[in-house]
Amino acid sequence: MAGWSVAGLGIGMAFSTLSVLMLDRSEDGEEGANSSAMQINDAVVQSLWLALGSVAFALLLPVAPLWAFVLAFGSSFLLAAAALLLVRRLRN
Repeated sequence: MAGWSVAGLGIGMAFSTLSVLMLDRSEDGEEGANSSAMQINDAVVQSLWLALGSVAFALLLPVAPLWAFVLAFGSSFLLAAAALLLVRRLRN
């Protein structure tokens, strides 16, 4: 339960920060379009990542259970690492 609380807090803080950054970098009059694009992108990417990860996990689980979990957690770790590299660009 504590892990879920920490994860939820982190997600909530990150999403608020991204929304503020997006609104700050939007031109006047484009805030609504950019906000809706961000929400759509958030939903589509999460759905796609979950679907692809589930298919890969289901295909690999009967053959190599350990590697199915390594793939699931490792790919999420790599995605998070890539996001950290991209975030460094936004500071400037």
